[in-house]
Amino acid sequence: MKRRTFLKGASAAVALTASSAFCAVAADLCCRVKPGQRAMTLSPLMQLMVAEGAEAAHVDPGEAPVLRIKRILHRVDGPPLKPADTEALFESVASDDLLHEFRRAGIVRFAHRLADAAIFRVTAFRQDGHVHLQIGKCDKD
Repeated sequence: MKRRTFLKGASAAVALTASSAFCAVAADLCCRVKPGQRAMTLSPLMQLMVAEGAEAAHVDPGEAPVLRIKRILHRVDGPPLKPADTEALFESVASDDLLHEFRRAGIVRFAHRLADAAIFRVTAFRQDGHVHLQIGKCDKD
């Protein structure tokens, strides 16, 4: 797997191949809600997928997210996600009905629209007691 720096550290975005306009968009996977409190959201990762032309992303606890670009895996530079982080990322895009179905079945698949930028297929599943996400970008036709 190639290591490619997309997000530098935990708070500053540095996309090596993305436009400078994108670099101003996303600081990291977290956005501040209140001073001292952070809420996880998938929007910066999805924006990075669009900017880099990624087909998919894999979000697993204990690892930094991985993007698949032209069938090559690239790990996003940054700290590994904690199990609570991957769960919070899932909860940031899932409706109450999806959360209920996930708790019942342990897996859900759904579509998520990122503004007018793209539509994503999200698969969330529980493995070894932790939430894992597979995110695929749908082609616009």
